[in-house]
Amino acid sequence: MQQLEEIKVLSFDFNFIGCRAWAIICLSLAFVWQLYTIFILVGLHESVSGIRYSRYLQLAKVSFGPKLGKFLAKFPLMYTSGGTERFLVFTCMAILIAQLPNLNSMAKVSLIGATTAIGYCTLILVLSITKGRPTGISYDQSDAMKSNMKKFSDMLNARAIIALAFRGHNVILEIQGTLPSDQNQTSYKPMCRAVTISYIVIAMSQFPLAIVPFNGGLLSAYSQIHGPKTSKLMMGLIYLLVLVNRLCTFQVYAMPAFDNMEMSYITKKKKPCSKWVRTLLRILFGGLTFLAAVALPFFGSLTLLMGGIALPLTFAYPCFMWIAMKKPRPNRVVWSINLVLGCFGIVFSVLIVLKIRLLQALLIDTFVRN
Repeated sequence: MQQLEEIKVLSFDFNFIGCRAWAIICLSLAFVWQLYTIFILVGLHESVSGIRYSRYLQLAKVSFGPKLGKFLAKFPLMYTSGGTERFLVFTCMAILIAQLPNLNSMAKVSLIGATTAIGYCTLILVLSITKGRPTGISYDQSDAMKSNMKKFSDMLNARAIIALAFRGHNVILEIQGTLPSDQNQTSYKPMCRAVTISYIVIAMSQFPLAIVPFNGGLLSAYSQIHGPKTSKLMMGLIYLLVLVNRLCTFQVYAMPAFDNMEMSYITKKKKPCSKWVRTLLRILFGGLTFLAAVALPFFGSLTLLMGGIALPLTFAYPCFMWIAMKKPRPNRVVWSINLVLGCFGIVFSVLIVLKIRLLQALLIDTFVRN
């Protein structure tokens, strides 16, 4: 359901790529790539010895070593868990629901969140198509005042946002950990069926909303362009569905952060985490998230930077985890595919973080000298 939330801006980014066909190809490749890494994580959930790795951080430590695994995965996990709070009232509501102890108890919350995500995506899509494009409105980017480097930077940013639209790998293992497993029937096949069904639904909601013209993809643009022609009841329903979705999304994506905080407490104190301690930890996490959202007004401008740091969780680390855990013979096809995808994911992450500023500076300096 979080992916459906991110898809709202994709049709806007399609305009910066220049060719809608290439944009659709990029979206499709990113979709298949992240789906492949999800199945890698599902396959690594249970080891040959029977140990179940129900935490992304736990699997990272086993794959890369305790120190390196913690270094690579902990901050991205915390970032992907806390990016959904905005206002005080909403924070209090989210913290209240966050007192549910585990993912099993959040099944209904997750179902409500997924339903509302499909609902508001469908409403925006259908209403945008039926309303049509207003006269005199263009959704194409203006290239008149842009240099070639600016256009190239916009294209890179657009591809980065397409890649960052996919997330959820940080909770896949935790969800699989709630499924029963024994020697006769492991959780692998049921989880694969669940992932397949879920991503069919996501694709059915995701691709139409991203491919249709810009007025169907961005909620804020829809309200500005078609808001006066749409009934207040319908606009209110869309915003209500978005609010409920964000409220439910926080609970699911924050669970890895809650588990990490509780595990740190248990490790240091050498005793179980009581109900009161669990409550205080979740209030603390929600409060810190609210503080970051309010006290750092420029945080939105760091989306690509923070997303680039977290990107390997989705596209790179699972590939390297598979190589580290399975230890396949080098130069085989599957080994080569995972190595190439993992390396490419790391390189793409670095490009997003740096946003090729150094390259831009060098090229600009070269043009000035010439």
